[in-house]
Amino acid sequence: QKYLPLVHTAADRLPHQLTYSSHGAGVPELTGSDSGIDLSTSIATLSVLSGQNPNADKTKVKFKICLSTFSKTTVLCNKTEYFLLLAFFFSSCQLYKIIIIQTGSFDGNRSVIERRYSDFEKLHKNLLKDFNEEIEDVTFPKKCLTGNFTEEMINERKLAFRDYLGFLYSLKCVRRSKEFIDFLIRPEMEEAYGCLRGGQYTKALEILVQVSALQEKLTRQSPVLVVPTLCALVVCHKDLENPASAYEYGEKALLRLQMHGGHRYYVPLLETMITLAYELGKDFLSLQEKLEESKAKRDQIKVFTLKELAVREYIQ
Repeated sequence: QKYLPLVHTAADRLPHQLTYSSHGAGVPELTGSDSGIDLSTSIATLSVLSGQNPNADKTKVKFKICLSTFSKTTVLCNKTEYFLLLAFFFSSCQLYKIIIIQTGSFDGNRSVIERRYSDFEKLHKNLLKDFNEEIEDVTFPKKCLTGNFTEEMINERKLAFRDYLGFLYSLKCVRRSKEFIDFLIRPEMEEAYGCLRGGQYTKALEILVQVSALQEKLTRQSPVLVVPTLCALVVCHKDLENPASAYEYGEKALLRLQMHGGHRYYVPLLETMITLAYELGKDFLSLQEKLEESKAKRDQIKVFTLKELAVREYIQ
């Protein structure tokens, strides 16, 4: 294995290392220690203060963007929330591998996604609809018809997307927007819900577990946004005859719906939880009381089952 410590300065290092394993097909892994080796000759460091951007958050955001010329890897670090590590790997087409890790403590549950140039292009077009004033000065990396895979073009594109993502992430309104979050999770969500609709619950479960961790990181300011994903996990575990795990995810979803009794998932989730609690020998009477109370406040309208709601999510 080859260890590449991501070093900013002698006094300010990230507490992680980037590791390339021999069996991981070039996929980076993070470990929790820093050997302290100074790679200043192979790492170019650039700090971008939010105060330099008139539209950025004035109070807290400091980005450190480190470009390793040796590993061809870009790190985008936001000390207050998360940092995104943008790495380049190639298969039959050019892909951008993005790793999102929570800062402040060791995050063993990293999220890894891959996006193409067209995905970035779609993101930019969507952001321009709602945030044209905020991002009107940003330069989006242009697509070249020839020479895309030359060393020079790879390096230029790497630097361009480093600056582009750094700018977007410095804007609170952008990084918390539906467009930005969809860019990071929607492709995986569409795949997972497609598997769910096709009865491939094991595959759907595998994807949903990974993407839900990323979704929680990105939507911490609004936990209710994770409820549909948690409920999809309930459906998968229930249909795989794993009621204990289904009940566990259901409890997480109910916790996020405490102040949202009118949410479309609330009643179907309660009905499912009552069935699971009865099956597991748990207290279901308190859940029954909440269900009756909620139904008494609602008009007599059709209520879908939890599974019926889940299969309607992320239909392309």
